[in-house]
Amino acid sequence: MTSKLCTLAVELIEHIASVLEPLDLFSLRLVCKGLNEKTLHYFARTYLTTVQTDLSYKSLKELKELSAHEQLSHHIQTLLIKEGLNDIGRGFLWNRHPSDHLLAPLSGIQMLQDILLNNLVNCRSFHIYGAHAEEDLYESDWLTSSDAIAIILTIIAETSLPIRSFYVDFRKWGTGKVDAKRLHTLQYQKPEFRTAWTHLQELCLEQSMTLDTFDWALRLVLCATNLQKLTLDFEFDHSISFIDRLSSTDSFPKLQELKLSCAYVTVELISRFLLRFRDSLRALLFRHIIIDDDSGGTWISVLSNLRSNLPLLESICVNHLKEFKPGEKGRITFPALSDNPVVPGLQGGRFELIGKKFHGSPRIFGVSYCGPRMDVALEILARSAEYI
Repeated sequence: MTSKLCTLAVELIEHIASVLEPLDLFSLRLVCKGLNEKTLHYFARTYLTTVQTDLSYKSLKELKELSAHEQLSHHIQTLLIKEGLNDIGRGFLWNRHPSDHLLAPLSGIQMLQDILLNNLVNCRSFHIYGAHAEEDLYESDWLTSSDAIAIILTIIAETSLPIRSFYVDFRKWGTGKVDAKRLHTLQYQKPEFRTAWTHLQELCLEQSMTLDTFDWALRLVLCATNLQKLTLDFEFDHSISFIDRLSSTDSFPKLQELKLSCAYVTVELISRFLLRFRDSLRALLFRHIIIDDDSGGTWISVLSNLRSNLPLLESICVNHLKEFKPGEKGRITFPALSDNPVVPGLQGGRFELIGKKFHGSPRIFGVSYCGPRMDVALEILARSAEYI
């Protein structure tokens, strides 16, 4: 039986769908075939832009079936690879090279490659989350998250697949470390890979930096010549060396957004690094950054210089800044902003404050601002910073 709702224009039905909770929308789509069809486009663009797989045979088979639906498949833009109820890659045989990386051709890699090339033509963003599996166990019937990284990068190298974003998130999940032995690094030096990687616009590396993965991670950043957004979370390992290498390279992408977390820096190093983006950077985030500087440099001087170093800046967020001063107070807070978070001037706006208890008392460790009066906001930030 057809509902009277079906007589409404598609635009009106989609407006109704937009105010429904997911379960209510699901119920609406079950009312009749007409409503199912008229809400299909809204459903797909709202709930199917990102799909998840654990690279198991069952999961890839389901992904293949979904991708065969022409009205749904072109909405899928992001593939999230994450451990599910079972280990990653179950249901396939994963042969390995004596050096421990996967040995192609493999049916699991080929199946995913065919899906991406033939069906999911708009899926060009990949997010890979760390898993709980031990990275030092090499099995033939399941994978680790480092293998998942290797699979995506291998497909890119073999097909020149142009991608928009690549996220490695090993800090929130799993061991935090990428196993370099699972990466087929020679593949990523091929011209086909470098060509595809120039399309990359967003890169996120949230992992413990090790000597084994240092050059691999550095190459991922530097080969992305059109990169616009970069997120680096080092877990404090080798951060000074990595940022120094980035800031010393002859060519570097003109970033518009930079997020830097869990790193040691010096005032000279962070200033030199930011100057690389003087003519492009519009958004900046510092989180858990420690100045380890024998020259006496301070966060107050860094914040003061941002006004002249980054004239195009439109958005800033600082949270848990610290200076390494043995025996001295080194945490930065912004207590004055609790009483007056307003940025003066026309359309000045307000600071967003990030608070946390410290020794039983509430403290403002983080501040964010987005607006046209960035010069005024940065001056207030530098002036209101205090040590505890």
